[in-house]
Amino acid sequence: MMTRIHCTLILAAVVLLLLSGCMTESPQRQTAFNTLARWEDQRFAPEDSLLSLIQDDDAHVRLQALRSAGLMGQRSMVPVMIEALNDPSETVGRQAAFSLGLLGDPAAVQALEALLMIPGNRLHLAAARGLAHLDNQGRGLLIATGSEDLAVVEAAWDGLRNIATEVDSSHLVTAITDGLNSPHSRVLWRVLRCSERVPSAGLIPQQSPHVRSGIAQVRVHAFRALARQNQPSALKAVLLGYLQPAPSGNRHQRTMIAACRALGSLGALAFKPDNTFSDEDRNLLAKALIEGAGSSNSHLASTALAAMEQLAMAYELPSEAAQQESLLPVWRIRLGRAAHSHLTQENPVVRAAAIRSWTALRGLGSEAELLTMLEAATHDSELEALLFALGRQGTSPLQTLSLYAKGDIHGVRIQVAALEALHHLATRSDHSSERNLILDKMTQAAADPDFVVAATAIGFLADFPQRTALMAMAEAWDMSYPEGEAEVKRAILATFNSYGPKLDSLQRTEVPEGFPDRLMTICASMLREGFDSPDLRIRLESREAALATKILPAQLIPGEGSLRATLPAFHRSPKQAPTQIPFNAGQVLCSTDRGDFTIQLDGQLAPNTCAMFLDLIGRGYYEDLTFHRVVPDFVAQGGDPRGDGWGGPGYTIRSEWSRTKYERAFVGIAHDGKDTGGSQFFITLSEQPHLNGRYTIFGQVNKGMDIVDRLEVGDHFRLSVEP
Repeated sequence: MMTRIHCTLILAAVVLLLLSGCMTESPQRQTAFNTLARWEDQRFAPEDSLLSLIQDDDAHVRLQALRSAGLMGQRSMVPVMIEALNDPSETVGRQAAFSLGLLGDPAAVQALEALLMIPGNRLHLAAARGLAHLDNQGRGLLIATGSEDLAVVEAAWDGLRNIATEVDSSHLVTAITDGLNSPHSRVLWRVLRCSERVPSAGLIPQQSPHVRSGIAQVRVHAFRALARQNQPSALKAVLLGYLQPAPSGNRHQRTMIAACRALGSLGALAFKPDNTFSDEDRNLLAKALIEGAGSSNSHLASTALAAMEQLAMAYELPSEAAQQESLLPVWRIRLGRAAHSHLTQENPVVRAAAIRSWTALRGLGSEAELLTMLEAATHDSELEALLFALGRQGTSPLQTLSLYAKGDIHGVRIQVAALEALHHLATRSDHSSERNLILDKMTQAAADPDFVVAATAIGFLADFPQRTALMAMAEAWDMSYPEGEAEVKRAILATFNSYGPKLDSLQRTEVPEGFPDRLMTICASMLREGFDSPDLRIRLESREAALATKILPAQLIPGEGSLRATLPAFHRSPKQAPTQIPFNAGQVLCSTDRGDFTIQLDGQLAPNTCAMFLDLIGRGYYEDLTFHRVVPDFVAQGGDPRGDGWGGPGYTIRSEWSRTKYERAFVGIAHDGKDTGGSQFFITLSEQPHLNGRYTIFGQVNKGMDIVDRLEVGDHFRLSVEP
């Protein structure tokens, strides 16, 4: 047996060497690869030339051409890509299925579903993964859940979760009911994950036992599924699951975080004035959250405090309770005092969560202490929480919030937080004078030179359908921003869209009847300008806004196909690293406040992304940046020079999506749509199937994931290339 294994390995090695040799010795293949790389970089390829490469005699060229067609969104290639499903090379066929999924063309659905209907077809798995990216009614995927191939079943459930709202709910619930009996944990947690998207009280008896599973991944998703049910029986199951001993280490934190989130979602049911829950149940609920908030693990502590906040927001407080705490129910007093005890926590993330939680629980009775804390606060997370709390609970916080909204005290991040607090205040204010003052602050901020401040304020103008807001947006449309101009324009278009037909009716009283409304003319001109934007997002969102507002006649609104077909070729920024074909990218060391970890880059999978990453490291770009986003059991994200999630290197890179799956410890590029990634990267803290084929994977943490698990928002890091 050992001899046969050795022979197999040797044979495989020989094949790889031969293929590698072909890769370097064939000038025609190298020319084709370089041509495809150039086309991908421009996001456009001549149809006839691309077609000839998809039909090339060389399987390597066909494979790369199909990949490029999918990444570029070349929908005209759908017919020939469907033909490629029958390619003599199984690898080429798999790539054709994946690329058809990326294109999102409805014509691909029937072809991929047909593959799933053929017993024993070699492309079952590829077809299921392709369908996971397509809008469809799930017929083929529902059939695939009964496959004998577990990989196909896993892919089918991943796909059904992505399109759950498009699938007939009765058929999906039936499939979930069967799936919850699966003996395979990797299938079971996916079924539970899918069931989150179709809450059905009838599923609770089958979901409930899994909160006591000894497998952390199953248990986590059982808590998440029950959290969506909003039924007393779901809460009772979560409480029982909380009592079940949890696995040790990181798995313990995962399950307890999931349990606390579920208690936050469902906990309000326990305090309804009926006899569904006993005092023992309520005490257990409070005990669970109080224990979680006292954890030495900051992720668990902040999650438990957030659950307390969520629970408190379900019940409105009497104004008299501001002065008389005894008017509060016992559970609220108990949780409020527990949250208050963490206001002096050394960890700023936990301290911020405690501020939000305590103010939600204590209501107006917290205002005086909030103002005192605001004077002494220095950390951004704490300041953001205090401003949010004032906007939600303060009796007269307008002057204080307006002061911070100026942006000349603590910088952009706090300015944005103050604008958000003002917006919250506006939504609960009944005074027109107060709302007008807030509108004035928003229109001023819409002209801010920082694109994040401007885009944030413009987004909040959606709640102020007035001509003053329209004029501010018209001025912002023509402003120039060194970076982020697209984000400002998209915020304007989103606000237009929210106004809908009301936009055309916003008439100014001083405009005499019969005279043209110049503001409406300007708005119409902005939409037409958006149709010609080099950014596809702006083109499509301009169309949506035009259809919603009806300020343009139908004949002047282009179709989606025309907007895509007339998109100009992309022009590469001179700041960007040169176009790269697959290479061995090496390893990167990430030094953080909590220790070091290493990332093995994959230059074969995402060569241009790796080249960009290495180029930025070489220029010192990643010196002393921070992890600005950490979501427990999801991702840790960093690489933004602004530190607020909006920054980048001054250019965007094209997506290099692949068939590789996002499991724990994979490294991907953050983006706001296809081909909009930059310097921001993230590391998955657990398996995340919904990211598959939607975000570029360019590496994997191969040492030090325990360090990654401990990362917190604000942790500093630097990157260097390992020799």
